[in-house]
Amino acid sequence: MSAAAERLRGTLAWIAPPVGTPIDAWRRRILAAMLLGACVLGFFAYVVGVSAAIIRGVTSVIVVDSAVYGALILLTVGNRLPYALRAGALVVVPALLGTFFLFNFGFTAAGFPWMLSFPIFASVLLGVRAGVWSVGVLACLLTALGLIIPSNIMPWTAAMPEALVMWWVSSSSVLLLAALLAIAAGYLFDGLGREANARQAAELEADRRERLAALGTLTGGIAHDFNNLLQPVLSDAEEARRLLPDNHAVRPLLDDILLSTSRARTLVRRILSFTRPAQGNREIVELGALALESERLIRAVLPPSVELRTTVQDAVHIRAEPGELQQVLLNVVTNALQAMPDGGLITVRVSEHALRDVGNETALSGVDRVAVLTVSDTGVGMSGETLARIFEPFFTTKRPGQGTGLGLATVHATITALGGIVRAESAPGAGTHFTVLLPTVPGPATVMSPLPPAVAAIPDAAAAHIVVVDDEPAILLATTRLIERLGYQVTRYQSPSELLEQFASLTPPPAILLTDLSMPIMSGRELAAAVHRRSPRLPIVLMTGNLELEDDASAPHAMFTGILSKPFTNAELQAMLQRCLALR
Repeated sequence: MSAAAERLRGTLAWIAPPVGTPIDAWRRRILAAMLLGACVLGFFAYVVGVSAAIIRGVTSVIVVDSAVYGALILLTVGNRLPYALRAGALVVVPALLGTFFLFNFGFTAAGFPWMLSFPIFASVLLGVRAGVWSVGVLACLLTALGLIIPSNIMPWTAAMPEALVMWWVSSSSVLLLAALLAIAAGYLFDGLGREANARQAAELEADRRERLAALGTLTGGIAHDFNNLLQPVLSDAEEARRLLPDNHAVRPLLDDILLSTSRARTLVRRILSFTRPAQGNREIVELGALALESERLIRAVLPPSVELRTTVQDAVHIRAEPGELQQVLLNVVTNALQAMPDGGLITVRVSEHALRDVGNETALSGVDRVAVLTVSDTGVGMSGETLARIFEPFFTTKRPGQGTGLGLATVHATITALGGIVRAESAPGAGTHFTVLLPTVPGPATVMSPLPPAVAAIPDAAAAHIVVVDDEPAILLATTRLIERLGYQVTRYQSPSELLEQFASLTPPPAILLTDLSMPIMSGRELAAAVHRRSPRLPIVLMTGNLELEDDASAPHAMFTGILSKPFTNAELQAMLQRCLALR
């Protein structure tokens, strides 16, 4: 039985593939079932009708029945024909048959049942509007046939004295039933279609959320290792830069390393922002200065065939995290670069306007002036269908393996989190124009600079004994060197168990414990709990590359005085140590 059902489903899918929206797919299934039923079951009706016509010598019935049955077969096998054409032809068939039988045979044939099915077919296959129009057509046909009854043009009217009265009674009843059934069927299918569309949208949203959650889980899982790799790069680059004179040729290279490290940390945070809200350290930023500062880094990824022009028309201040704005610029410019395989021009412009001059955006209601960041390119442009989906996560026009579809989705998520909007305009062959609108803020600006704050030794710090625990040797060594340079006494351990064995004999007693979160055998939480039991007043700082804790760094957990999110800068480490010592 199941094999037969599978074959039947396969046959119906071949006749009319169920594609499109849920309601469109169901209408195609119904069309396939009606065509298949008309061919199989209609064959018996065709044989009976033609046989009766041969016996009675009615040639017209033989011709009409044969033509209609042949048309049904052609509609059934013509699966490449447009759906509207096939459905419309099937809807017209009962109207034609009904008109033929009523004209030639009146009440003695199946004319009225065929007429009754005409608007019902239209509602089911083409929608309630088509059903209503079909009721109107049916009324016109029945009225036209009724008006010619007194002239006895139709063969059967002369032999039926009460034909006109019977006609109007029957026609009005058929018309009423047809209208009620057509409207009911049309609204039923439209309602089911809306429910099916809503269910499909909910399923797609659930699937999108699952994929984003999977992305968050994957990124969060590798974030610890990734940030552990960045930590010694950041610390050693800062130290190397400090040791070199200001005019040394290597300093600009170290500046690039520091900025790239900061962008890498921001990139991971932006990707994770799809699955959980991000709370970065936002400050007042001068957008034009940041765009000019980013220009040198962006040029490094552009081929010689692509020209970059940056124009700052106004000094405009916004509240943002500098790194996330750099990532926005980089992602949009990368998108422009990919649209210009043969080279071209990318234009970045920063200006300030009144909101009413750039559009009345609901998302920016209550804002008087906005910062306007535009990025234009002379690339191949996009079609309307592609343009409508460019901010969707995982949507990409690249071949598999060449892109994730997250670049512009990250841009949209970042700008939305900043209280702004991003718009895109494009057309095939006309390039693409991105416009970012952000609310302005008054006050001085902090411009992102590759130069980290100077880290100076702290007077009288030698009395403070700092213990550092991390299973990564490079991080342990880099962190220890920095703390020693600040003037503290440092003891380092690569194993939590080793620290616990020697904790009671440490001289002088530790003033601060810095511990990594994820370590084999014993985690940082477990180590903190063990140390807290022995020394409840000892400040404990958690060093972690787990970004799930990064947003709570300003709100320490029960056993921790603070949280340092890897990769942390030397200045951030110094500030944390000073804070812990102030609590003693």
